Amino acid sequence: MQTRRAVIVVLALALLQIWGSMSYSMPHFASASASPKISLSHVVVIIMEDEGIGNICAGSPPPCHGTLTPYMSSLANTYSIASQYLSLVHQSLPNYLALLGGDTFNCNNGCPPINQTNFIDRLEGAGLTWKAYMEDYSGGCNGVNLGHYDNDHNPFVQFSDILNNTERCNRIVNSGPGDGSLLDDLSSNATAPNYIWQAPNLCNDMHDECNETPRLQFADSYLAGLVPQILNSQVFKTTNSTLFITFDEGNGYCPSNQTSEDCVYTVWAGPANRRSYESGLRYNHYSFLATLERIWELTALSTNDGAAAPMTEFFGGNDAPMPSPLSLSLQASVFAVSVGTALTAVVFLRRKRKGRNLSTVSSPVLMS
Repeated sequence: MQTRRAVIVVLALALLQIWGSMSYSMPHFASASASPKISLSHVVVIIMEDEGIGNICAGSPPPCHGTLTPYMSSLANTYSIASQYLSLVHQSLPNYLALLGGDTFNCNNGCPPINQTNFIDRLEGAGLTWKAYMEDYSGGCNGVNLGHYDNDHNPFVQFSDILNNTERCNRIVNSGPGDGSLLDDLSSNATAPNYIWQAPNLCNDMHDECNETPRLQFADSYLAGLVPQILNSQVFKTTNSTLFITFDEGNGYCPSNQTSEDCVYTVWAGPANRRSYESGLRYNHYSFLATLERIWELTALSTNDGAAAPMTEFFGGNDAPMPSPLSLSLQASVFAVSVGTALTAVVFLRRKRKGRNLSTVSSPVLMS
């Protein structure tokens, strides 16, 4: 009886050791079906240009540690980054259209006005507000490329029910000096729209090289000046809001799986998002729409966003980062050692008990 009790105690201690090693080192993985409803007040969208995640992060995160992009790296490491977020095609406009319309519409550089339902229709139908801020934009939905503004980076004016609607066109505004129009609206919950699109100009979005400064470094400095002001704004300090930064397209390579897939830097940041979190799940531009449709309970625009995986795992507070392959191997080692310890103890105790039982048997009498 005492031996059995000893075996039970040893096994219990071993199981506690196994449980402890797993519960303290394994992260929490969000499940869209099991997670509670996410409340989201405001979303700010910034689309950058023409660079893969490998060049921004000097490889595949975690961690992100680009030499020319220290701010973008620190933002990714502080908040949430998707290491396998894919662009759709190697043209700017169709990727922008996908983010707002749920389809590329087979449109490359320039196309006729699109007479299809778009995300703005969904937002207004649900009573949500929106506004688009464009650097160097001349206004009026006129499509004129002035300064460093590129009309192909303005998906709003590609849809006929926006292009031909004066009230909607008036919601597409010039960002103002230092993006002051955007920051002014974020200074009050009364003036901030629910959905905010910030379009940097061709210098700030990494498309062009300006002022003889490497374009990655120039754009990183731009975000280093703007993003902290967004995250420290009245709206972000007092509501559950998020900032979404991604690229229209990259350089046709994905370092996390070493394939020719077009993985781009994609980060969620703000009070609504997890911190120090990285996911290797596959997403694309349709996933962005699917995320907001899930959170704001909007109908999908197409089968593309309707079938896309929503990125809800990036929401939910301060969670531990995803484990690295090394940490997973260490957990496996602890598990193996713990199981081995338990089995060894059982064998030892059984042998000891067997030896004790044999010692109580009378020795046979030897006949002379």
